[in-house]
Order: sequence, then structure tokens, then C-alpha cells
Amino acid sequence: MRKPDIKSILSVLEVRRIKTTGDWVNSSCPLESVSHNGGIDRHPSFGILVNPKGESLYRCFTCCDTAPLSGLIHNLWINKIPNWKEVMQMYGETEIFTSVIVSNGAGSKWDAEEEKKKEQPKTLIPDRVIDKFPLLENSSGFESKRCQEFLSDERGIDKKTQDLFSLRYSPNDRVVILPRIDKENKVWWLRARSRLSKLFFSVSPSYMGELENKWGDSSHFFGEQFLDNSPLIIVESETDVLRLHSLGVNNAIATGGNVQKAQIDRLYHNIVLLGFDADIPGLKNKIKAAKLLKGYSTLFALDWSILGITDAGKIETKTDFDKVYNRKTLL
Repeated sequence: MRKPDIKSILSVLEVRRIKTTGDWVNSSCPLESVSHNGGIDRHPSFGILVNPKGESLYRCFTCCDTAPLSGLIHNLWINKIPNWKEVMQMYGETEIFTSVIVSNGAGSKWDAEEEKKKEQPKTLIPDRVIDKFPLLENSSGFESKRCQEFLSDERGIDKKTQDLFSLRYSPNDRVVILPRIDKENKVWWLRARSRLSKLFFSVSPSYMGELENKWGDSSHFFGEQFLDNSPLIIVESETDVLRLHSLGVNNAIATGGNVQKAQIDRLYHNIVLLGFDADIPGLKNKIKAAKLLKGYSTLFALDWSILGITDAGKIETKTDFDKVYNRKTLL
């Protein structure tokens, strides 16, 4: 981030003693109210590194070690520091995302991920793989029941939606299988969600013990088999799509983590609403998707934090969704 942008952010946070020292812009700590004794940074030693070629770092010798600036934005959001929303927007518009970008637990790089996706074969998931995961619909037995209860009781995903999306399960691994299916009902990718933790992962050939084989195409969206020409909602996780569908919000798809250019290239919609998570990884997803779609679609952003939640999967009622939808912002 460049020096003028850093100074603007610090000014919006109403910190004291803003000054430049070498490659750092120093001030009192924006987190003083929650991380300093007495809520005051009495001996300011906070700074943000000027980096016109990539992401900046920040540090406070009193309350934190040197870390990516995204960590500060995250802490501002978590602690609801005054003007945090405005600062988050400024950060998204001015930061230079050329270095490591951490996703939800994946720890990957945008560039490295894109190269990996280019190398992936464009073949269907073999029947021998799909057949290892029975459909939840009409299944019986302990694990099937537990997975259905997890989806319905903990995630608010009704049985009709579970069946409509052809959800499957692993009899041995305690996970729900989430297939990415196209309009011709072809399965291109499998993702899994543990019913015991928040872990998502891809069902890759190595996971299946097929080290010599390559198959699948992760550039498909989850939920794309039901797309029509009406305004499109893009969210991050498959459970977000399933919850929205259970509430009657049907034209939604999930990237399944970091958005890929190959995914965006599949879209044809005139109006797109970006409903990524209300956190730092979600902000980065929104920035990337907006850049790829700009000029092709009319773009809006949905802010789940209006409801005090981070993602669409936590929406309680259709009325709550409507509150967010009616306050969408034009990008």
C-alpha cells in the first residue's frame, strides 16, 4: 500500500501523531481501546509499512508482532473499532494484492492456485469414485442419518434441498459430499464437508488413493445446474448456497473457497451480486471477482454483517435475507 493511502486510513481511524519515519507511517495504535492498558496508547509505537509493490505490514511494539495489514483490518472488524467498515472498504480499494493471500485454512497463493488449476485435467469424475459415496436421498443407516441431521439441524438445510442437490456421504469418514454438477447432470468435482468440524476439502485422486490417475474440473460452481438468467448471487461455501435455497433464494452458486478466473469465465449474467463472507478472505474474493466481472456485468455487494453474521449460511429467515438484499451496494 502506498503512503497517501496509509495516511488516509489512519486519519479515518482518528489515531494521533501520524508521521512518516523512513518506510513506515507511525501513529498511536488503532487497537488501543482493546489491547492497551487503560485503553490508551500512551507511548505510540504503531506503524504500517509503505509498500508500493505489494501488501503492507503493520506492527505495534506494545500489543502485536509484525504481521500482514489484513490482520489489522480483521481485528478492527472483530472488535468493531469505530469507522471499521469505511476502513475495510478503503483497504480493499487501495491495497496491492501481489503477495501471499491466505484463504480459509488453505494457506495458498492466488498465482500458485491459478497455475495449479490450469494444470488440472478437464474430465468427469469417474463412476467408480462417485459410487463410493451413496446418495443421502433414501439412504438408511447410522452415518447417513447423522449427516442428514447435521445438515438439517445444524445448518438449516431442509431435506428437499439435500435431495435436489444430489448430496452424498462417506460411510466411513463422517463427511457430506457436495458434487459440482453442470446443466447436463454431469459431475465435474467433489467437495467434502466434515460434520464434526468446519473443515472443507476436495475429493482428489490422491485422497481416493489413485496416485496414478487424474480427473475432475474444479472450475465449475456448486449449484450451477440450476442457474437461469435472473440476477445471480455468488457466495463462498456450498452450505451457503444450500441454506439460501432452503429459504427460497434459488439463483445462487458457490466458488468453494478462493474464486478462480476459470469460474468467472463461465458466467453470462447481466446482474451479479457478490455475497462473499464478511471477513478478510471474503473481502479479497470480492475484490478479485469484481475485477474479473467489471465491464461485463452490473455488480452489487451483499453485506451479511448487517445481520451480525459473516456468511449466508447463518441467515435465519427469508426476511433477514431481504434486509441484506434491499441494502445491497452498487460496485
